[in-house]
Amino acid sequence: MEVESFSGASVRRQAGFWLGAMAFFVLFLVVFSSVLLPFVAGMALAYFLDPVADRLEKVGLSRLAASIVILLIFLMILIIGLMIVVPILATQLADFISNLPGYITQLQSLLANRDSEWLKKYIGIDSTVIQQNLSSLLQQGAGFLSTLLQSLWNSGKSLIDIAGLFVVTPVVAFYMLLDWDRMVNSIDSWVPRKQLHTVRRIAREMNAAVAGFIRGQGTLCLILGTYYAIGLTLTGLNFGLLIGFFAGLISFIPYIGSFVGLALAIGVALVQFWPDWIMVCTVAAVFFLGQFIEGNILQPKLVGSSVGLHPVWLMFALFAFGSLFGFTGMLVAVPAAAAVGVLVRFALNSYLRSPMYDPANNRSNPDAGPLIEAGDNTGREKWDGAKIRWDLMGAAMHDAPRQIPLNLEHQPGYNREDLIVTASNRAAVDLIDRWPNWLSPVTILAGPTGAGKTHLAEIWRSGTDALLVDPSNITEEAVNSAAERPVLIDNIGAEAFDETGLFHLINSVRQHAAQGPGPSLLMTSRLWPANWNVKLPDLASRLKAATVVEIAEPDDMLLSGVIHKLFADRQVSVEPHVVSYLVSRMERSLLSAIQIVDRLDRAALEQKSRITRALAAQILADMGQAG
Repeated sequence: MEVESFSGASVRRQAGFWLGAMAFFVLFLVVFSSVLLPFVAGMALAYFLDPVADRLEKVGLSRLAASIVILLIFLMILIIGLMIVVPILATQLADFISNLPGYITQLQSLLANRDSEWLKKYIGIDSTVIQQNLSSLLQQGAGFLSTLLQSLWNSGKSLIDIAGLFVVTPVVAFYMLLDWDRMVNSIDSWVPRKQLHTVRRIAREMNAAVAGFIRGQGTLCLILGTYYAIGLTLTGLNFGLLIGFFAGLISFIPYIGSFVGLALAIGVALVQFWPDWIMVCTVAAVFFLGQFIEGNILQPKLVGSSVGLHPVWLMFALFAFGSLFGFTGMLVAVPAAAAVGVLVRFALNSYLRSPMYDPANNRSNPDAGPLIEAGDNTGREKWDGAKIRWDLMGAAMHDAPRQIPLNLEHQPGYNREDLIVTASNRAAVDLIDRWPNWLSPVTILAGPTGAGKTHLAEIWRSGTDALLVDPSNITEEAVNSAAERPVLIDNIGAEAFDETGLFHLINSVRQHAAQGPGPSLLMTSRLWPANWNVKLPDLASRLKAATVVEIAEPDDMLLSGVIHKLFADRQVSVEPHVVSYLVSRMERSLLSAIQIVDRLDRAALEQKSRITRALAAQILADMGQAG
């Protein structure tokens, strides 16, 4: 398989295309920013609720019914909130803005208290100097806060067309939620096949980053806002509901959000409760407890590990998008920043692996070491599943004595211990290892020819004693056996199969799985279920509820590891640069790797020579894989 060498002209063309696309996107946002809000809100709502729709599909609801149920429940909650909470928040916001000058005056009088002379005694600074500086700072901050709140209030009323927001947004959300999976599959089908694995990897990273904020962080903000609002209201703090919700909703900005909320609450508490310092400490304790809950419970459960957004980058995105596109820009700032961050990291990693950074990285050089993309972007090449470090393996293979292959009978290993795990098959391997704790008892392993589906399925079958069933003839005996043992159907969907038998088999598996973990059906296919050309409507509905796990075509890391493993099984040592040469030119399949290793081993035996790059080139040419 030919791999394109680094080309300055190619890079310039790609850079020009993406810069042009980005410029068009920005221009589109600028021109239509005044009408985008309902559509952006609808898209965000559909994205937020899509996992819920998927779960409802898994329990048997159609996509249409799931979408209707979810939106009705969401709208009921929203309407109740608008009728009860929003009027209170609006009243408190108006009162807070009007009373802000009075609060500033009272804070200044607290600072002028003669009892503060202890500052001069212990710190050596006259309290009047501190008073003047803090008063000036408070006035400037109050002016900025008042202007900001008034601006947000006025711009919100002018930008948010109530009819458009609460009529158009649910309609947009409904149709996008209904067709979400179909849209994703359509976009996936437009991706150039040569770049499919890379684009899917970037898309998965973007989805993880964006979902971490829109779903995880969004839920966290709502929980924190509710907690702060209730906690501050119970302390009797004026504007407790407003300050609590505000502190919770801006808590997605690390440190800054909590600090601003705490400062507002303490400022109001000092004016309202002083000299009752116990009440002031109680207000502060509400925030400290909230921070503990967020850091130790909510953050790990809802958001998980870092999604790669630095606080400075996040604040810059909020200011930049808000300045360019107004209120709508602030709504899309966080997901846009997350997506851009993924693209920047990918571009930087690509640059560090390119000849532009180091000429030794040129893949057209057959003597260069293997080019391996680390699945976790750690900058360290490693085997994830087998925990075998590539640098140690490469050194061992390089330093090992050169051997003439012996003519011994060989059978390649197909045990779980022989499996090499990389980014291309990690999700599929995790699926096999998680059994019987699957999300759905009916699971489909989908991927291109040669990706290793059958290999993984055989590992699963040998470990679970699953029954192998012919997709063209699914008998009643196979359906009944689902109560006693798992079932495997290999290579289904590409040709006609027994739809009625599969329908009854899925029903049997689901029925027995409801009684406890164990009953399972694993199917492997070169096609996604949507492309199986199913004629039975009930079966199509069942397949939509199945879990689909993708296994991508083998990447460089996997092919290199498999080839090294196959040669090691034959007691043959091969130079790493020969393996690198093979990987850069061979067909992207594990079957091809097995055939190439077998042909090379036999040729070396016949010629009584080592396996060299020249011999590898000859074998690839004989197999029609010379690149």
